[in-house]
Amino acid sequence: MLNPELHKTVETDMSALIADSEPEYVEEQMATPEGGAESAFEEEVEQDSAGVVVKRMRRSPDGSIEQTFLYAGDGVLSSATICQDGEVVEERRYDATGNLASKSYFVGEVLQREVDYRANEQAVREVTYLGGNPVSETAYDESSRPTRRVIHREGSRMEVVAYDPAGWVSQRSKHEEGKLQGESLTYNADGQVILQAQYANDQLEGILTVFDGSGAPIEQSSYKGGQLDGETVVYVDGVVRGRTTYRKGKQHGPATVYNETGQIVQAQHFLEGKRQGESIQYYPSGSPSEQAMYRDDRLHGEVVRYYPNGLVREKQNYKDGIPVGDRVEYDHKGRKSTLEDLAAQNTKYIGRGLRVAKQLVQWFGKPFGIVTK
Repeated sequence: MLNPELHKTVETDMSALIADSEPEYVEEQMATPEGGAESAFEEEVEQDSAGVVVKRMRRSPDGSIEQTFLYAGDGVLSSATICQDGEVVEERRYDATGNLASKSYFVGEVLQREVDYRANEQAVREVTYLGGNPVSETAYDESSRPTRRVIHREGSRMEVVAYDPAGWVSQRSKHEEGKLQGESLTYNADGQVILQAQYANDQLEGILTVFDGSGAPIEQSSYKGGQLDGETVVYVDGVVRGRTTYRKGKQHGPATVYNETGQIVQAQHFLEGKRQGESIQYYPSGSPSEQAMYRDDRLHGEVVRYYPNGLVREKQNYKDGIPVGDRVEYDHKGRKSTLEDLAAQNTKYIGRGLRVAKQLVQWFGKPFGIVTK
């Protein structure tokens, strides 16, 4: 699953619809009527009791207001309003030091877009509107790259898009009434979906799938009310390597591990998060290598281990995880091993180890790098 927005750091928004309604005005470069002079504007100035200008307003020759500037008590510009044909098309607000803080754009005096700025006049937040209602809201980092965008849908529904530091889409999620609702997708830097999840009322609900960089599943789990509930399947190179079941967040039911060819390696059972009952491990041939019994996650009962040929190798009883009685061992022909047999077998292995050690001394006993004839 590839990211459809991989090569789009900024998605389609309402900017194109209002591009023609964004005139650039600054107080020092106020427009002069074409073919006219500065005096063609009628300027009105208001001052406070100390004689400080608190408001400047300019009217066109027909008397309509074109520009209005408001000042703080210290004479610092606090806001500017631009009009065309008697209607507001732009409003600017400034911080206490006179730096641009925000802009608002209007068409037919209906709000179309708002932009908030940092002190260096770089955009930090942008909201677009349609019919006076918000359509999208975008946050930007200090390099003017988008970090998060909220796209408003019908009613209280909306989609949230997150971006990575390079500006690529990293996550998409759906919300309703401020809560996660529906599908959520997470992408890697190559635009590949690496996590797909379903939500209901801000909690995981349904299937959650984790993918590798090539799009193959790594894990698929089922959730209910934010907790694992149902089957979880683990994959390696596209092959099922494990299956287990959950209930209310705890392992509950069969759990099976497979090798790369799909053969069962281990099969056991869980009850409320604890191993319970029989647990079997298998050789690659498919014959059992060990059979054990569990109670409340502890070995309880007889544990039997086998040779690859199927004959019993040893037996041991357990109670609440503690060995009970003697361990009984058998040779590869099924005969019970006595203490003398075990001692002789150990002596044979020790003797073999000594012979190997002596041979290694003969091979590597001389310093490396010295050549003898």
